[in-house]
Parts: sequence; C-alpha cells; structure tokens
Amino acid sequence: MFHKHQRNHQELCQVLSIHSIVNKITYLSIPLSFCRLNIADYLPLLDSLNMKLNGWKANLLSFAGRLQYLRFTIQNTIAYWIQGSILPKFVYTVFKKFSSRFLFFCDVHSSKKLHMVSWDKICLPKTKGGLGLPSLYALQYAFNCSTISRMYNGTSPLSIWLLSKYNSPWKPPLFSAFKLWKSICNTALFMPNIVFS
Repeated sequence: MFHKHQRNHQELCQVLSIHSIVNKITYLSIPLSFCRLNIADYLPLLDSLNMKLNGWKANLLSFAGRLQYLRFTIQNTIAYWIQGSILPKFVYTVFKKFSSRFLFFCDVHSSKKLHMVSWDKICLPKTKGGLGLPSLYALQYAFNCSTISRMYNGTSPLSIWLLSKYNSPWKPPLFSAFKLWKSICNTALFMPNIVFS
C-alpha cells in the first residue's frame, strides 16, 4: 500500500519484489488507507453494533441494564474504532439512532416511536440532567488527549514521528496534514495550560 503522492510505485515494487498493490487493508478489523474511506468501509462496525443491540441477552435487560450495556459494551466497540480511524458523521448519526431506540424501547428498528429526550441530553453528566454516558465526541477528545500525552511522555515510534514531523499540536496544522492530526490540534486548543510530568 503506497501513499497517494508516491510516484515511483513500479520501481519500488521491482526492488522489493512486491507483486500486489492495494488501496486499503484491514488490520485488526479496522480498515486502513492513505485515501479517504467510504461509508461502506464502516459497515462492519454498524453491523456489529446492530447484532449486539439486537441480541437476545440485550433484549432481556431492564432500563438500568441497557444503560450499562451501552456504557461498557457498545461504547467500548466504538472506542476501539476511534483509536484506528476518524469516524464520519454518518456513523455518529446511526450510532445515536440505534442507541436511543435500544435504551428507550429495547428495539433498534422502532422508527415510529417518539423519543422524549434527545441523545445529546442523555450524554450530559448526571449533575446536568443527563445519564452520564460519554458521547462519541467525548471519546474522540479523550483519545486525542491520550495521544498528546504519549507524544511527550512516551518513546514509541509514533510519538517520535509525530514530534519530528509536526513539532507541536499547539501550532496551526498544515493544510496537507492528515485528518487525525487536525483533530488532535483542535483538541489541544482546549488544553493550553497542560503540564506533563
């Protein structure tokens, strides 16, 4: 798999004895590509969520049980994908729809029933009238914060590469920067006084 700006594909293939070139690969169930992923690439995630929310065990849960099921099972599945790719807004919309129907009606396909409380309200802290479920934006924010922390406290190849290429997340990102780095820079704007030990 080559970067989209790589020009000498054929020469590299001959030197390294590469016989096949692909635009994307699947690593640990997450699609990876230098090109922008399509909505179809996220269908395995949506199918997995649909199967888990429609499982017979989930249908036997009380309201409190469904809340905990969303908190620890469903959101962990989403958090795993957030660590590997930037989820499109379509996935966020479908996730909110599925989760809301499951929580209130225990049926993902109950489209005609009226929701009395919006999902954004559900994701507020309990002190503000919500149920304390973290939103997907909060999960993305937490992952970005952990990436910034690892950049300055860790010695992984990713940390070294990010520091050498971009120097600091508090600088405006380059136009050519990849989407994940732009997301990290947006997160850094909300944490300007952070001190790493």
